[in-house]
Amino acid sequence: MKLTKIKLTALFAAALCLLLVLSGCSQWELPYEGLNSEGYTVSVRFDPCGGAFANTENVQVVDVFRLADAKKDASGNYQLKLITPDDSRRGDRAFSISKNGCFFAGWYRECSPRTDASGNPLDAYGRPTSESGLEQGYTYSGLWSFESDTLSVPEGNYSSEEPLMTLYAAWIPYFNFEFYVQNESGSFDLYESKQLIELDIPAWDLSSGKLNMNSFPEIDGKTFVGAYLDEAMTKPVTEKLTGDIDYEHGVSATEKICVYTKFAEGEWYRISTAEQFVKNSKLGGCYYIEADLDFTGLNWSAALAGGAFTGKIEGGGHKFSNITFIQADNSKTNGGLFGSLASGASIRGVSFENIKYTLGAGSRMQAPHFGLLCGQLSADAALDSVSVSGSEFIISGDIYPQEYTLGALVGNCDNRGISLSGISVKLAEGADSKISITSDPASGEITLTFLN
Repeated sequence: MKLTKIKLTALFAAALCLLLVLSGCSQWELPYEGLNSEGYTVSVRFDPCGGAFANTENVQVVDVFRLADAKKDASGNYQLKLITPDDSRRGDRAFSISKNGCFFAGWYRECSPRTDASGNPLDAYGRPTSESGLEQGYTYSGLWSFESDTLSVPEGNYSSEEPLMTLYAAWIPYFNFEFYVQNESGSFDLYESKQLIELDIPAWDLSSGKLNMNSFPEIDGKTFVGAYLDEAMTKPVTEKLTGDIDYEHGVSATEKICVYTKFAEGEWYRISTAEQFVKNSKLGGCYYIEADLDFTGLNWSAALAGGAFTGKIEGGGHKFSNITFIQADNSKTNGGLFGSLASGASIRGVSFENIKYTLGAGSRMQAPHFGLLCGQLSADAALDSVSVSGSEFIISGDIYPQEYTLGALVGNCDNRGISLSGISVKLAEGADSKISITSDPASGEITLTFLN
């Protein structure tokens, strides 16, 4: 082989190691005579078996030892302690090893082509190559422990040109994960496949309120609920998932892992702070509220205040408090904390307290709807156990003299599912005295009169 680099590394006080990085496939062209004359007569070779050292193909690593510096055991044999090529004790002489599509299983003393009992070639998954179409794999024996194993060398004459031992890298192909989701008929459809070393189950990030999917594939518009190893969903996956490895032989015992998944409709978040809610506000977002939310000093989402909310809020009896929002966009046709609660929207178990919503710019649009909670409530939206208390709907004098549909809580005066107390409707301080406000206590309907 052609020499590409030679470096001297002190591994232990009792032994020296010469690290030789070799490439090519011809006869070794190394200064063995010089090494042998200096006493470096015992060598150990690391064969990457199709992998690459430092991302370089056709490279092998050889450690060369001088027995005069090694300790003898009671039997008179020299004991050499080995370290891996990527051991940090080598410093800048360390070499990492890798192979595309595979992960490293260990270093072994023996390596041979993988076959069945009849000698027919098997691939890396243990299948006949005639069936899989893949190249033949390898099987290994003699897994080397760099913590407990030592190389015992009897007295004798050795040459560094002939390695006393070769260690072979064993490679396990990434496991094939297949992900299935249940369809409307109850059967399962494959929705994605991935090759992975291991699968991390999604977990909630408490700091952001988001679900961290890790290496798990997503489904747009849905939120992961659970994963199972069987179609009946009786074997839940609760921790990191990987295939079986036969470390005795350095081979994979698993080709494919089927994962059956359950998803909920909507993009859900777990919210425990007002900051999380503001940061993750989306018109189609779905939220589990897990604590009272105080919005003091925060800006309420303009997207929610002027758009059509189709998501869900599961309040769990918690409250939203101290929200201040000024509607200053005269192009809006609906406005409130939610522009409108559209078809599919749902808010349950939430109390709104100390809310100040200001209709600041009115609207030039035809027949706009405004209310403290929302401009319009769709017939297909659901409100349950929602309360609003101690809050104000403030109307500016800078609105246009046209026909508005206003409600103290809901612009179209559909207050189903809402209880209210202490709600006031008033003109903003300094508002034009040519505007007067009347309100129907029963319906909450508000009438604006523009005086000449």
